[in-house]
Amino acid sequence: MLTDATRARDFPSLDGMVYLNTAAEGIPPLAVEEAIGQYVADKRLGMDGRKPHFATWEAARKQLAGAYGMSEDDVSICSCNW
Repeated sequence: MLTDATRARDFPSLDGMVYLNTAAEGIPPLAVEEAIGQYVADKRLGMDGRKPHFATWEAARKQLAGAYGMSEDDVSICSCNW
């Protein structure tokens, strides 16, 4: 749940602003920037970056499964690569 404290932590660029998210385009929280940075760091390792990348992938599956009361085996994450 978004509270004043989590809003300030996750969306510091909104300090002193009122923002209406129209669902067309939103301001990403800092966690998105951190995740993209980690992805880039993993990719810079070449093939060695696959281990931490897939560990993150599996952690996301586990968290998603827990949020929906499901088994990890019931959760799939599809790549957007062609």
